[in-house]
This record gives sequence, C-alpha cells and structure tokens, in this order.
Amino acid sequence: PQIEVYYRLRTRRTDRKAGNVADFCRRWGKDYKPNIFLSQMAFPGSDGVSLPDIESFEDAFDIVSFEVEPGDMIVHHYKIIHGAGGNATDRPRRAASLRYCGDDMRYKFRPYAPPQIHHQHTLKDGDVLDSEQFPIVWRGQPRRVAA
Repeated sequence: PQIEVYYRLRTRRTDRKAGNVADFCRRWGKDYKPNIFLSQMAFPGSDGVSLPDIESFEDAFDIVSFEVEPGDMIVHHYKIIHGAGGNATDRPRRAASLRYCGDDMRYKFRPYAPPQIHHQHTLKDGDVLDSEQFPIVWRGQPRRVAA
C-alpha cells in the first residue's frame, strides 16, 4: 500500500476547487496515465489508459473538495486521482507532499516522469525502497504464523 499526504503552508484562495479528489480508479479497476500538470495531456510514454476529461464533466464523477488552510493535511491512497486548480493569486503556492509506502513497494524507473533533482540514488527496478532518499520511518512487528 501507499498513501500520499499534502500539507498546506499557506491559505489557498482561488475561484477553483481546492484538493479535488475523484475516486473512480478503485471502482473501474484501471491504471491511468499521469497527466502533465494543469493539462489534459498524459506524459508521453506513460503506462495505463488516458484519464477522462474530469474538469469538463465534473457532475459525472464522485468529486470531493476541501477548503484547506495552513496546517491542514489531505491524506489519500496513491491511486486516487487528485489535483488542484492553478494558482490564481500573485503569491507562490506553498505546500509539501510526502509519500508513505509499505514494504511490498519496489522502485520502478519511469522515463516520462519529471526529473527530481533531489532524488539522487542508485536504485534499480525492483529494488526495495530503503535508501537515504527513501528512508524507513517505521518497522512493524514481524508477522506471526499460526502453528
């Protein structure tokens, strides 16, 4: 399993919905291509099926919106389709995101993903996420097998 946490550092003032979440991945059983930010275009070479045009047909989807203030956190499963509108203010957007995953997750290089200069590592496809960039923050107790 994997979850994402978004932490607001500034009040979000916009005429658009903040923190939109459309929960249909689970019901439709599909993996969707990630879109380029603020675009309906998928990253070239990405895996999955193209996202439907959610913004043009919002009433057709189960969308949940949140008004977020500094200190608020939005936590969701990593496969939930999520997003927020563009920044309609004259101030830069200030937020942080964290991703937590279980010990069953493995590294997979995705050539279409935007480069993350702060992720300098030597992981290869299939490696366990246990490195300086992907630290283990908690280890659960070993599972006991019934005798």
